[in-house]
Amino acid sequence: MANILNKLTKQYLRSVNTPDFSPDEYLINPVLPPCDQKFWVIEGDTIREMTQPEKDAYLYLHESTIYLIAEKQLLTNQDGADYEADTNAIINPVMPNCNLKYTKAVSGEVVEMSLAEQDAVDLAEAIPAKQTQIKQECTAHILAAYPEPIQRSAAMGIYSANITNAMAIFIAGCIEEENRCYDALEAATTLEEVDLIAPVFPEA
Repeated sequence: MANILNKLTKQYLRSVNTPDFSPDEYLINPVLPPCDQKFWVIEGDTIREMTQPEKDAYLYLHESTIYLIAEKQLLTNQDGADYEADTNAIINPVMPNCNLKYTKAVSGEVVEMSLAEQDAVDLAEAIPAKQTQIKQECTAHILAAYPEPIQRSAAMGIYSANITNAMAIFIAGCIEEENRCYDALEAATTLEEVDLIAPVFPEA
């Protein structure tokens, strides 16, 4: 029994029946260098550890980290050579210790945004989120008072004009309040202002 290494794939097998494997394809009981297997270089019937420049080249081609500027996205385990001509990419940047959304590119480096810039990022996220919340609250408030079956029946003329008109006025008031909140959100300049915006829908 022997340990063997495939010369092409670097697959290492332990305690195998040696006659089952051709010496043309496998090294028998090779002396393994004390390093990660990805840094092994097979030369003839021996294995050596890559030199530091070889390791650097390997890592660049197989394990580069790419920062995409516009997307504020990090890609790992990439071939750095694929991005050398990409003006939207920074190869193997030193990343600041902050949330990725608070990063930006300056002179080919990735840096952390100022606090004011971070607040602007948060505000840009908070406004559409609050709009969605208000939209959902408006819809829920209308349906609680006039479920869809009642609205459909009113549209078909089943209910009296008084009931139908009251429903229409109520729904219009809810939508008006929703729009008021939307206008306030568009005018908001701080997260505190966004948090304070809350709809006051009419009662049915």
